[in-house]
Amino acid sequence: MEFTLLDVSTGLVFWSAITFLLLLLLMKKFLWGPLIENLDRRETMINDAVKKAEETQRKSEDAMKEYNKKLAEAREEVRQIVAAGKESAEKVKADILEEAGKKSASLVEKAKKEIDSERADAINQIKQLVVDISISAAEKMLKRNLNADDHISLIEETMQSMDKKD
Repeated sequence: MEFTLLDVSTGLVFWSAITFLLLLLLMKKFLWGPLIENLDRRETMINDAVKKAEETQRKSEDAMKEYNKKLAEAREEVRQIVAAGKESAEKVKADILEEAGKKSASLVEKAKKEIDSERADAINQIKQLVVDISISAAEKMLKRNLNADDHISLIEETMQSMDKKD
């Protein structure tokens, strides 16, 4: 009997099916199983990496929000410090101007008092000089014809007339 490639043999089909099933079982155990297991591990690893990346991104966004919040607080604090410094400088300026005004007013008042005192002293000296000159002139005119009581009354009259002129 001649055997051709197109002939079907039940024994050959049986052993081919068993060999195919055996090969399929061996491939599943040694090839597909580890391959699927590696793919599952890789998928898990990728999913974990994605989750970690998302968590890191969320944390960095939270940190950025916190940083921006603190930056805004720091800017506000700086603005308040600058405003307080300006206010303090204005107060110091006002205090200095007020103190200078008080000192200048007291110096002007003191100068006025000194001027008034000097003027009064000068007037008294002039009065005394006028009295002395008047007495000297009167003595010379009268050539000592007056007594001591006449001198005193003459001086008092002269002083009173000088006071009335001022």
